[in-house]
Parts: sequence; structure tokens; C-alpha cells
Amino acid sequence: MKAPRVKECTHRECLRKSPATIKVQLCIQRGKRGVVMVKLETPKGTRRQALAAGLALMAGLRAVATAAQAVIPRYTFLRGWGGFGRTNGRFDGPRGVAVFANRVYVADSFNNRIQQFTRTGEFTRAWGTPGSRNGQLNRPRGVAVDQDGLVYVADTLNHRIQIF
Repeated sequence: MKAPRVKECTHRECLRKSPATIKVQLCIQRGKRGVVMVKLETPKGTRRQALAAGLALMAGLRAVATAAQAVIPRYTFLRGWGGFGRTNGRFDGPRGVAVFANRVYVADSFNNRIQQFTRTGEFTRAWGTPGSRNGQLNRPRGVAVDQDGLVYVADTLNHRIQIF
């Protein structure tokens, strides 16, 4: 028994295939906006046909992965700041970051505070003390800023959102 034929084709050829001559077929096509589509056609058959179908699928997935890597931007480290501690500009479990205008807000979870920095990492101010009263925090984990500059804090262990 001959091994099944594997053929890469355009979508139009997939539509015109002849079942008598093509046992396993892989169609790889680049669609709109660079999206890669993979289509595998295989009838019921022998183990060889299943193996060929698996190999064809792996080849298709490799083509998809290669295409995906081409559109993933590569990032390089620019700068960082902080380190472990309780003093201003230091962190104990930073959990959330939000950026608004030239300000960066960090939810410093185990220090129970929000710290504000410039985009270059210079400490500006901090607020929050441990507790459950208004303005106090207990393990803040998320921070967000709206278009008006209001800061929303997920006050995790107090089970609430606070707005500053």
C-alpha cells in the first residue's frame, strides 16, 4: 500500500480535490489581515493515513507558529525601580500598576498602600494605612485610573473598591 499523498494548496484547490487521488490533504492559506488558516482533510483509513495526517497537521501548526511569531512584537528592558522594603519607593508585594498622564500608580499590597511615581520612577507620594476604615487598605491588589484622574483601588481583604 502506498503512503497517502500530502499536498499543500490554496483554498480553491481544496475545493477541487479528487477523493480518488488525494487521501490526506493540508490546506494552509493566509487570509485577511495576515491570519493563517489551516485545514486538514482526511477520510477514514489506515494507520499510515492517520500518521500522515498527524505529520501534515504538525507541519501546518509549525507554519501557524512561524506566522504568529512574525507579528508578536519583541520587547526590550527600558528601566525599573524599587526593591524590597517599607520606605517610600520600595515595595512588599507590588500587585497592580496603572498609568495616567505622567503618573504611575502601584498597589503595594503587603505595605497596605498605593504609591505614585513619575514615569521615570521618581517617588511622588503614597497613601493608605492598614485597616478597614475609609481610606485605609488591607492588601490592595489592583489599581486603575479613569479619564478624570480618579484612582480606583481593589481593597482585597476589605472586600471593596475605594475611589481616591
